[in-house]
Amino acid sequence: MPTPEQRNPRPFKTALGIFGVLTLLLVVVSVMRGGDPRAVGTIAFDLLAGCVVLALWARNAKSRWTKNGWAWRTPIALVLTSVVLTILQVAGRT
Repeated sequence: MPTPEQRNPRPFKTALGIFGVLTLLLVVVSVMRGGDPRAVGTIAFDLLAGCVVLALWARNAKSRWTKNGWAWRTPIALVLTSVVLTILQVAGRT
């Protein structure tokens, strides 16, 4: 059985790269549209949390992920993390 390093080498660096690209796109679009910096910060935090979840998922995977595997798992991790964080935020207000 392959070790975690052989299955998905550098999952945290890969997730950090995904976070960097998505955050850069977010900032560029926000600057072009004149968006609120607080909203950008909130979305960037959701992206960061989603990428950490993605890296942990990759680290514990049973098989090596291809680029297609990373491509379909990234939106799932980001959406689910954003939903959980939104639920926690709403629950914290009540």
